[in-house]
Amino acid sequence: MLTIVQPIGIRISGIQSLETAKVAIKNKAGIAFVFDKKSPKYIDPLKASKISEVLSKDISTIGIFNDPSDEELTYCLNKIDLSGIQLNGNESKERVEFIKIWFSYYPLETHLKAGQSLSSKYKKTRRFKRRIIKAISVNTKKDLEKIPIYENIADGLLYDTSNSEIIDWSMFKETFKWENPLSENYTGKEILPRFYGTISGKFNEENIKPALKTGTKSIDISSGLENELGEISTEKINSLFIYLKKHKLLYVI
Repeated sequence: MLTIVQPIGIRISGIQSLETAKVAIKNKAGIAFVFDKKSPKYIDPLKASKISEVLSKDISTIGIFNDPSDEELTYCLNKIDLSGIQLNGNESKERVEFIKIWFSYYPLETHLKAGQSLSSKYKKTRRFKRRIIKAISVNTKKDLEKIPIYENIADGLLYDTSNSEIIDWSMFKETFKWENPLSENYTGKEILPRFYGTISGKFNEENIKPALKTGTKSIDISSGLENELGEISTEKINSLFIYLKKHKLLYVI
């Protein structure tokens, strides 16, 4: 039977400089900007926009927020046209749903008040849907019980393990279990959004392998690649990808 192997996606979060963004993209990693002012990885939306404008338009850029107000989201999206919004706070099911309805296609003419025009950032209203991702903090298997709350509302889920020193990766076994459509035993069972969830954590060369073996299709990394100053290290990004390619860990069945 033919087996299709898809590469594991790697995203570097907390980008604060053009140099770091270029190194991440050179290694075929996605990038994310942190717009939570309480985070040491915070970047001003205008600075993030200037970085984004230098990069290829094909590069997906995610914005990470923590319980953002409508005003925060509006201000940010008027500065930078994000591909997706990631919610890392205690957003309720209703709040995530509202953000999805209102900001997935922002800006639209319906967002404008009488006499207002679109920000100069936009030549026209947005045509393509902006993904809304809900982060779920995971320390134990019980935390995965939060998945059904957001699964049918958010466009994607992120399982954040960065606050836990010890993780039992086997708890993700059922989360990422799915039926291969090409399998003779395929029953036509719906593939749920949880299957496409991203695992986030303090990953580096020493600890990333078990997470890659869970069946996840993407990994998000930030603090695991920091230097002594708490900044994301371009050297550590390059070193990680050399390790992943050497051990053929970017292609996991």
